[in-house]
Amino acid sequence: MRRATTKHDIPNDQRLSLYHELLQHKENGRLPYGKGKELMQQYGLSKQTLSKIWKAGQESKARTGLANIANKKKGRCGHPRRRSIKDLEVAIKAVPPHSRLTLRSLAVSSGIAPTTLWRLLQSKKLRRRTSHLKPMVTEPMVTDKHKADRVVFARSFLRQCRDGMMWHDMMDRVHIDEKWFYVTMVKRRYYLWHDEDRRCPSPL
Repeated sequence: MRRATTKHDIPNDQRLSLYHELLQHKENGRLPYGKGKELMQQYGLSKQTLSKIWKAGQESKARTGLANIANKKKGRCGHPRRRSIKDLEVAIKAVPPHSRLTLRSLAVSSGIAPTTLWRLLQSKKLRRRTSHLKPMVTEPMVTDKHKADRVVFARSFLRQCRDGMMWHDMMDRVHIDEKWFYVTMVKRRYYLWHDEDRRCPSPL
């Protein structure tokens, strides 16, 4: 006959309820016949787990006067973290932008495992940012400041001459695509820490 599945860890409220039932039914340190089996079936516990909860309550009561049967595994179980969040943040922020295009390249440059980076991405500590231009809803694409900056830039090419003003001949200038004005690569995806800003503004 297949044995019933038992639980090794139960919530603290159930542990407390079980301990109170043991206190209520035990006489001279022993349970009435069949009561232990009844409690094991009720809480889905093995005999060993039942005994451990009773022993933990009695030992803590003898030491402090109060029974403490809380689960001590909280915060002590699972795979230990080798690096703190602060260490991960420092390592990621030290990686240059050209090495943040993929999780693989970021992992190689930062020394952080790709699985750890993926967990940071899921928890939103790490975020994907793109250089692709998107329309802005809350404010116009070209603000008054942008317009004023363009006027100042254009006026810087005016030259004083004997007959008045004239434009610079631009013979010592090389004109390239305006998208490169702020050295922003178009449609590139970068991985940044959640509080990092893009280093270059979008071309406008």
